[in-house]
Amino acid sequence: MIWVIAKYALVTAAALALFSAMRVLVMNAWLGFDMAVTITAALFVTAGVLFGMRVSRVPSKQHEHLPSETVVRLLPLQAVLSKREMEVYDLLLQNKTNQQICDVLFIEMSTLKTHINRIYKKLDVSSRRQLFAKHGAGVNQPVENINRLETGSQA
Repeated sequence: MIWVIAKYALVTAAALALFSAMRVLVMNAWLGFDMAVTITAALFVTAGVLFGMRVSRVPSKQHEHLPSETVVRLLPLQAVLSKREMEVYDLLLQNKTNQQICDVLFIEMSTLKTHINRIYKKLDVSSRRQLFAKHGAGVNQPVENINRLETGSQA
């Protein structure tokens, strides 16, 4: 990250130096105003193309041959889940019921279910039981506790 910032700072400094030099050349009549505008426009177009290529870069395909669950395990969960999904995920792994999670996060049940479904999809699971099995929490929970947690009902 620091190298990206340093690179953009260096490019910005170089552009400012070039613009200062062009101003001096124009003021001394060594360079026509129309030529200075043309050079400036060309620089901005080039910078825009380079920036556009960086922003619209196609995601890396280095993990394409791996199953999706393996790729998820290679990435930190923060890179896979949104901040709110991470909050829900943490509460799920604390064996909270759906209602308890709604109360803690101050969200509607439908919103919670949307978050849970997105978490399941991103982590390639289809139930809390699979989530607990893959991520190590809740493995020692009795089956009836896991069933109760999946439905959100109270015992």
